[in-house]
Amino acid sequence: MKHEGTMSSGLSISKDEMFLLGNIGLNGILMGYPKACLPIAELMLKERPKNGTSYIAMAFYHMAYGNIDKALEVIETDNNGFIVTDGRDELLSVYIHLLYLSENRYEEGLNFANEIINEQLVINKNSLKSIKNTMALIKNKIDKKSQDEVE
Repeated sequence: MKHEGTMSSGLSISKDEMFLLGNIGLNGILMGYPKACLPIAELMLKERPKNGTSYIAMAFYHMAYGNIDKALEVIETDNNGFIVTDGRDELLSVYIHLLYLSENRYEEGLNFANEIINEQLVINKNSLKSIKNTMALIKNKIDKKSQDEVE
């Protein structure tokens, strides 16, 4: 098997091998094994810092424990999550959904989503659909909050 790069640990790993590891880690987290998959998520973030899936995996790890603020922090810290070159559309979609889940950042999520759509920054159709669906959820929450304040 052709190895395309050397990790900071000195091990050689190909892009395909990292892709497989990433899928194993991310799916393991989603299937309910976040603690077991944390080393994979950390490795992804360390070795592939310009890949959106690395940030998604680490964010999902924190989400699995109900820590939405920490999940957002993974993406927002030093804007690291916004400098990705691969998987950017998917990361933006997840980020907007995290803003929705945080409950105190609805307006920010809606404004950010509108900006992304207006500037046509998302190309992936599934990510765009996800962003639009999350926007609808945010609008419903804002409307409900407004109605509750009137009553």
